[in-house]
Amino acid sequence: MIDKTISDCIREAQKELGFDCTNKQIQRYCQENFGKKPISQTINSAIGTEYSRQANKLTANQLADTKRFIKKHFNNDEKALFSCINLIKGLKKA
Repeated sequence: MIDKTISDCIREAQKELGFDCTNKQIQRYCQENFGKKPISQTINSAIGTEYSRQANKLTANQLADTKRFIKKHFNNDEKALFSCINLIKGLKKA
């Protein structure tokens, strides 16, 4: 039996967890399922950075619309926007 490489484990973790999973989720999955905990650099090498994986989910129009929305409704205050998002997440759970 051939052992999986750490890159194979990372790709399997991403396949199982979803394209937008975080590095920490990948590390946890690999540790629990393969007994290997990859470092962020290895994950980035195998499947790209978290930032690039998130960016691949969005279109240029979505990004531009979001930027205009933040400027118009939050006066470019990202902290206020994130607070609003977190409050909405909390309401969904309640």
